[in-house]
Amino acid sequence: MQTAHHWTLDLNNGLKVNVPADLDNPVTLTLLEYEDWPDRSSAVDGP
Repeated sequence: MQTAHHWTLDLNNGLKVNVPADLDNPVTLTLLEYEDWPDRSSAVDGP
């Protein structure tokens, strides 16, 4: 099974942002919290 290296988040303001697929990364964690922790259908796995 291949793990994603990044997640693409669809932000509420219409932007799409690629973030590291790592909850220990402060950028990823901040954006997920800012967007009220989107469910799995809002975050798309990258290649």
